[in-house]
Amino acid sequence: MFAKSITIFVFLLATTAAIAQSAWKTSVFLNDTSEKFTPSLSGTVLQGKNTYYTTNAGVQKNFRVKDFWTTRVFTGASVFNQGILRPQITANPTDKKTFAPGLGTAIHSNNNFIAAVLRAHSELQLGKHFSFFAGYDTRSLGYGLQSVMRDPLSIAMPYFGYNYSFNDHISYQFQLDYGNNLPLIGNAYTSKYFVTHTIQYNKKRWSAFLFESVVWRHENENGKRGIDPYYLAPLIIYRPTEFALGSSDNVLLGAGFAFKIIDKKSSSLNRFTDEDKFDLSFYGQLMLDEFLYDEVIAKNGWWANKHALQIGAKGNYTTANKKILSFAIEYNHARPYTYTHSDSLQSYSNGSFALSNIYGANYREIAIKFQLKTERWAWHNRVSYYTSGLGTSFNNGSDVTRSSITRAMNYGNSIGQNSANYKFYALSRFSYSLKGKYLVYLEYQGSNIENAIGIGISYSLNNSFHSLF
Repeated sequence: MFAKSITIFVFLLATTAAIAQSAWKTSVFLNDTSEKFTPSLSGTVLQGKNTYYTTNAGVQKNFRVKDFWTTRVFTGASVFNQGILRPQITANPTDKKTFAPGLGTAIHSNNNFIAAVLRAHSELQLGKHFSFFAGYDTRSLGYGLQSVMRDPLSIAMPYFGYNYSFNDHISYQFQLDYGNNLPLIGNAYTSKYFVTHTIQYNKKRWSAFLFESVVWRHENENGKRGIDPYYLAPLIIYRPTEFALGSSDNVLLGAGFAFKIIDKKSSSLNRFTDEDKFDLSFYGQLMLDEFLYDEVIAKNGWWANKHALQIGAKGNYTTANKKILSFAIEYNHARPYTYTHSDSLQSYSNGSFALSNIYGANYREIAIKFQLKTERWAWHNRVSYYTSGLGTSFNNGSDVTRSSITRAMNYGNSIGQNSANYKFYALSRFSYSLKGKYLVYLEYQGSNIENAIGIGISYSLNNSFHSLF
């Protein structure tokens, strides 16, 4: 059976490469030779109770005009099935289109999926302090493995915005995104907008930011609303603006930080040489959706005390002979109904997934990452243990795409409510570099339900295929 799986895997890898090559040939940038094309090809097949496979193929090209304009374009394809570590993908049997985390729109048939992947980002620098940017991609925010604000596994969408640097330490960013909701009756997709701005501070070992985002529908009961110009003004606060407009948009607030407590100069480990490097950082995020102070101190589980929290630590140790040890440990949680809204079409989500952690809301998670790397060998490990409320016919606060009006109860809500579901995921990959960018690897994937082991190959693995774990 495993030999048959290998045969299928090789066929899918070749097919995916052909699709990616065909997609790139249609690119308007084909005749531009400003920089070389960077191909990417990878595939994994594992055998457990079932056979699991993932194949990725694509190509990237970068463009640069001196120091004021840069563009990155990636196109490719991914062919896969559900897998052990992959979150269960919502697949409507009457609609061949669905959404896959980290990839975007996918076509499915009998639990097999194919996704065309497009990533693009362009930035124009206007002077020392100001720049415009636009693209089609995911936009992560934070310092950890994941994010409770903008996670790299969220569904890609088009965006544009600008950056302004006040000085060497303080900067401001504005961004407008155009997203979609789940298909409604008749397989129609409804669109919405996200406006997000952040103020970031960086100095020596400190880094911190303030975040605010507002979500609104493209169409409402009064017809097409489109892009609301009132939200485009810089350095305004969205909540008072929302009240002034008399709207019921979805506004979220947040903050994040990172602090490097140890680096090479501050280390007291005498065995370090001048060429060794070691750093250790703490980081965190807090997202506030809604809350009332009186209800928070009452500790009565009021449904609208909605927040998400992240706290973690990470470090790196690099020796003089380029051996690299890196690690991270992180805790995340989101209370029930976080990211939801009374209007389900204005939830903080794109497609069927939250813009934050792929678990949505009503969960706790501990994630650990450990990696050891030399010039040719690498050992990558990732473990996640989480608990969440089981999805049911009534709204327990886990699904961010459901209206908060349909909530099960007003008080007594807690994380993991409605039969807490405990899950354990693990990945271990041992790889060897053959020549330059060629890699072969052995891989183990496991959960509290199933274990699988297999092999994989890659060439210049491009991070446009965001790892699902």
